[in-house]
Amino acid sequence: MIRQQVIHAAGIIDQDEADLLLECGFTHLGFPFRLAKNKPDLTEQEAARIIRGMPSDATALLITYLHDPEEVVELCEELGVTYVQLHGDVSVDELSRLKVLRPDFTVIKSLVVRDGNQAELLEDVAKTAAFLDGYITDTFDPRTGATGATGMVHDWNVSGRLVAD
Repeated sequence: MIRQQVIHAAGIIDQDEADLLLECGFTHLGFPFRLAKNKPDLTEQEAARIIRGMPSDATALLITYLHDPEEVVELCEELGVTYVQLHGDVSVDELSRLKVLRPDFTVIKSLVVRDGNQAELLEDVAKTAAFLDGYITDTFDPRTGATGATGMVHDWNVSGRLVAD
């Protein structure tokens, strides 16, 4: 099996940052939009401009809490991306519809690790794996209730188990 090395940065704020990250060897740049709580660092139009100017060997991806497949496709098309990282509650039906609408998309789903939810995460993977190209783990912050981008770490054995199964 050939594995691609991925170096990913999320939350690109402007063209200068995108250029610097790409010069430093980053392969994937994430642009978060339509999030549950945080405001975007740049407009969707600014992101689309940056994405259009990226070299062909770099990948841009939408990071979003959208779950309606039509909305996801529309925003991806506006930005000019075919990679999407979904956060929040996305049903199996919605993932299936997204795959039907755009089978060319690479779709990654977040799994939020909390104390004691390993069995639930394994069940989610079993239900959704047919519609996804990969997963990213996030760590729940019990102090704030945040389910992603918390800057916290979780038990890496949970991530190892998710990869092994």
